[in-house]
Amino acid sequence: MQEHWQKPPTIDSQLITNLAAQLGLPESVLAILVGRGYDTADKITEFLATDLASLTTPDHFYDLDKAVARIESAIENDEKITVYGDYDADGVTSTSIMVEALATLGIEATYYIPSRFTDGYGPNMDRYHEIVADGTQLLITVDNGISGAAEVEYAQSQGVDVIVTDHHDLPAELPAAFAVVHPRHPQSDCQFSYFSGAGVAFYLAWGLLGELPVELLDLVAIGTVADVMPLVADNRILVANGLQQMQAGERLGLVALAKQAKLDLNHVTAHDIGFKLAPRLNSLGRVNSGRPAVELLTTFDDETATKIATDTEKTNQQRQQLVQEVVDKVAAELATVTAPPALVVAGENWAEGVLGIVASRLVDQYHCPTIVLSINPATQQAKGSGRSIGEFDLFAALDDFREQMINFGGHAGAIGLTVATDKVSELRDHLVAKAAQQQEQIQATGQQQIDAVFTAQNITKLTPDSVQAVSEILEPYGESNPEPTVALKNLQWQQWQAIGQTKQTLKGTLNNIISGIAFRQGGLAAQLQAASQVTAIGQLGLNRWQGKTT
Repeated sequence: MQEHWQKPPTIDSQLITNLAAQLGLPESVLAILVGRGYDTADKITEFLATDLASLTTPDHFYDLDKAVARIESAIENDEKITVYGDYDADGVTSTSIMVEALATLGIEATYYIPSRFTDGYGPNMDRYHEIVADGTQLLITVDNGISGAAEVEYAQSQGVDVIVTDHHDLPAELPAAFAVVHPRHPQSDCQFSYFSGAGVAFYLAWGLLGELPVELLDLVAIGTVADVMPLVADNRILVANGLQQMQAGERLGLVALAKQAKLDLNHVTAHDIGFKLAPRLNSLGRVNSGRPAVELLTTFDDETATKIATDTEKTNQQRQQLVQEVVDKVAAELATVTAPPALVVAGENWAEGVLGIVASRLVDQYHCPTIVLSINPATQQAKGSGRSIGEFDLFAALDDFREQMINFGGHAGAIGLTVATDKVSELRDHLVAKAAQQQEQIQATGQQQIDAVFTAQNITKLTPDSVQAVSEILEPYGESNPEPTVALKNLQWQQWQAIGQTKQTLKGTLNNIISGIAFRQGGLAAQLQAASQVTAIGQLGLNRWQGKTT
């Protein structure tokens, strides 16, 4: 096996037997859980819990009671309330949660979704001036605001109270808002603190409504999965119950969007959110405006839902085309490049909204930290996104280049930046040098643990029923709870071919038992057709088609 895969740990068979007797769970499931460190009955029970009664309650959030009291006062005094959201899937679901919670109390709040292209992420001073001038008396931020000290200070100075709800990393100095609701607030006592923006908005809605708003859990699930939050503890509970809420099919916008995505909501999973629903919602903010996403998620009109969902599908197709155009251009430039320590690529007028996706694709292909920049010839500035790999801290690597940049922000795994065009070459040299010094951190990538190994002798144990049994217990899968990874060793692979319009998807069969698919691996088709035996590593899933499950 390649070095970036870890073989399954040696498991004490007696421990598995004892746990099976205690918990009544299949040994196949327990072997996976024990291999992942859940090696006692208490740890397993706590991890698997999905009961809403086990959720952290709103009173654990510092300032939440103060925020609720201020909103109640605004409602009583008929004040104008504005919700300031964000353009990504977490941002639009956060906005929808707050708008719906206020609507439940009879308040039609104004909401603003910033433009990725003109406003940027987070509070924008020009927009705050407009919101204040428009008569807003209470401003509620969702999925942003914690880094907006100057904007919040301005609004407060104009007599507009600001309630910040956010989940992003805390700055050294918190904004002087009327209330700051954040799970990692220094005075918060939340035992679990890695909620999404939608999760934090949900807790404020819960506190405001006085009871847990089950009808909003579908939105929380989307925001949590889309923002790649760890699916453990409270997040696991929120997403598991949110998926059940989605399966009920009560939100017209999601029903319409699922239809466009050819997704059966009766069997919707966290994977479907991450790869089908969230990308479509994200596409709106990447290409145009994220505002229609809120309209889609909050509408009670079938015709409106259908129209926006149809438009969203077209926008998503446009997004896919924009991504492919940039990827193709970069691939042509890098045709002769092998194993670079890091990549910094730039081109004129590349679509800014998709550069993060392009960077992620290039990281997957070249296995190194990558920055993708779009050059504006008029301003002579290059703006873009970076993605890291392994344990390489991209933000820290560029921190001592900060003074050479016009704008810079992010975290260890992802950054956004703007530099003068004549600084791109220096930026490239700087990152390449840093990456060359930290190859060990970069190579730490992919130390993904294999949960089980199958060969021709035991592959028949993999049946739809056995896979379904494991999934029903371990789902929802996602960050910190990945789908079980299996190695299929020395098998016969048949009928492998590149499929799809661009021939980038690889499809075939293993030992005439298991169907396999690998995205963006179409170039391997010829090699696999020539191989007598191959070892594959991946995740097992079920394929449902025309009433059949395989």
